[in-house]
Amino acid sequence: MSDSEVLIRDEGSTNTKSPPDDLSSLVSDLCHNIPVKMSILLFLVIMIVNSDVFIENILIFIPGSSVAGQPTSFGTILQALIIVLTFILISVFTAPKKNTTEE
Repeated sequence: MSDSEVLIRDEGSTNTKSPPDDLSSLVSDLCHNIPVKMSILLFLVIMIVNSDVFIENILIFIPGSSVAGQPTSFGTILQALIIVLTFILISVFTAPKKNTTEE
């Protein structure tokens, strides 16, 4: 009694494209899949929300969110919430339009 199985090769397969196996192809494929607009806008939002100007001019009006110009735990949660909501809005507005008309 053998503990092996017979492998059968499917000759009918016409899929000749193999996945990239060198580093430059992998990096190139990775860079083509990055949403550049969304990344830049999200970076700018994070820079603004974490700035001293935002903390001293916006968070100061929300009770318990900052002490002596520094955000508290509640202020940090508010900053994170603003960043996440902005990310959702950016992803909705930069998403490619789907063609909903069917003929």
